[in-house]
Amino acid sequence: MKSSKIDTTVTVTSEIHQLVVEDISFDAVSGKIVYTLPENAYVRIRIGLTQGGPLLTHLLDWEYRPKGRHVEEWNGKVGQSPVDYRTRKDLMLTIFAYSAPLDKKNIEKYPFLQPVPAFDILFPEAKGESGGYPVLEGNTSIRVMVQPDTMTWLSDLRYEIALYFDDLFMYEEEEGVSPYTYFIDTTKYNDGLHRINVNILCSSGQAGAVTKVFMIKNERPGAHPEERSDEGSQK
Repeated sequence: MKSSKIDTTVTVTSEIHQLVVEDISFDAVSGKIVYTLPENAYVRIRIGLTQGGPLLTHLLDWEYRPKGRHVEEWNGKVGQSPVDYRTRKDLMLTIFAYSAPLDKKNIEKYPFLQPVPAFDILFPEAKGESGGYPVLEGNTSIRVMVQPDTMTWLSDLRYEIALYFDDLFMYEEEEGVSPYTYFIDTTKYNDGLHRINVNILCSSGQAGAVTKVFMIKNERPGAHPEERSDEGSQK
């Protein structure tokens, strides 16, 4: 009896090329994503919101997948946010695939295949924490800081910084810099938990996404506890 053997060989091509991903289906309730690759590929899967909403996350970031049918699963979570986005009706899925193999040691040859921009959201003037979340009050700042490894290549590109408050567009800085500081008047919003989504969008096609949750807690004259909301709705 011949022993079975998995063929792990791949054919090296001189140039990589974009592939057409087939038979895509996305069950937002279960978070199950099904797709078929016509050949071995490196795959990137992005999930975001339609109608001008933010990019939420990268489920895959140029991960290798062999030719054939694949199933990926998303738990609906984004960063530290307690929100399960699988309940949303406005989710958007995008799948990119490029032929493999690709020597990732020479990835600089293919700038569009750079990893997603890595950055963090900071709250320099936070008034301590509540339930593990930074507390903001009054007029305060939100700072976007790009990681040093990302700046080594991002500094050569033009990029934008887009901010979303509770998934709704708030502001876009067309000439991105790091660190970048945005000032927000928290008295315009209800007290309680809110989230800030930040996207970094590069001229070469890369995009990064980070979501952070914070607590707004302002002293409002005459306010009663029942008037406060933890849903993050804007006044």
